[in-house]
Amino acid sequence: MSDIKDYIDWRGDIEFDNNAFNELDALALTQFVYLPLGENVGESINDECTLQKVCRHYFKHHEGEEENLAMLILNCGDISRKMMNAPRFKGIKLCKFRERYDQINAVQFAAVSAKISDDTMVVIFRGTDDTVAGWEEDFKLCYMFPMDAQIEAAKYLKEVCEEWDGNIVIAGHSKGGNVGIYATMCLPDEYKDKVSCIYSFDSPGFMQDIVESEDYKKTIAKVVSYMPQGSVVGMIMYTQGPVNVVKSNGKGFMQHAVVTWQILGKDFVYEKKFEQGSLIFNECTKKWINDIESDKIEEFIHRIFYVLKSGNMETFTEMSSGMPQAVSKILKTYTDMDKNSKKMMRDTLKEMLKISTGIIKENKNK
Repeated sequence: MSDIKDYIDWRGDIEFDNNAFNELDALALTQFVYLPLGENVGESINDECTLQKVCRHYFKHHEGEEENLAMLILNCGDISRKMMNAPRFKGIKLCKFRERYDQINAVQFAAVSAKISDDTMVVIFRGTDDTVAGWEEDFKLCYMFPMDAQIEAAKYLKEVCEEWDGNIVIAGHSKGGNVGIYATMCLPDEYKDKVSCIYSFDSPGFMQDIVESEDYKKTIAKVVSYMPQGSVVGMIMYTQGPVNVVKSNGKGFMQHAVVTWQILGKDFVYEKKFEQGSLIFNECTKKWINDIESDKIEEFIHRIFYVLKSGNMETFTEMSSGMPQAVSKILKTYTDMDKNSKKMMRDTLKEMLKISTGIIKENKNK
């Protein structure tokens, strides 16, 4: 069975004038955006650079660095190599790159705009990368709204709408899809019709009160959502609207890596339903958020990442490569933590496990 790399090989010689931009093109762009883009792509919408030029510069000056990326986005280098030589992608004009990273306050955001024709701009929001800060920000979704990346995305999209007269398509993998949906929700009414479609690839949801809001309900009509049959990230919290269930050959959490998603021709291979474990996880996340006090969830997450960051490494790849030293520092930090903090962490974890056990038993009895 084929994957996104095979799609680029097969359709890469057909330009957008002869075959319209589709969901697989959007998926490829969401992987390309994981590469560092700031060295070549300007901050202005008029400061353009072709995708081919960006890739050539990256692979010339950073050869092999993509091998240090986390497993979930490891193939973004291979995907980008194929895109930079494909007539379909190489001439895409990239502009308005923006990035914000703050390790202390757990902020990880990046976006770039891609002109695929004279009248269509694709706004691509980067998903969660390999940084500890990025993953900590993801967990903030459970108790904070809006979070920093969502606010940054809303500002960015509003600026694009002000500066671009044509059609706008949004694409995002993982957190990128979530912030793209939020950004569209926040647009002033005069700009909302500019956004024709939002491609969301295995993106986490929102708290219940948000998905019940009118702004969300109006926006979700534009969302085309794709998740693998064993989705984990996409099953976090609440969503509405139809979801296309994609067949993945990955195992467990690795299904989040889009290179495991199966493709036939110019479309995905679909499954009829999600795996039971994925649906159970979705029930668990909803009940955790509803049944456990928000302050307790916030403190629990804060303490977990306080311990993780004590290893003085910014990425999980760095942690894994320096495992003995990182583990030693992390264990020492936890050991030195005051009794009340340790008790809070244990009690919250017990509460989460109790909720999860109850849901699993209920599903077994169905």
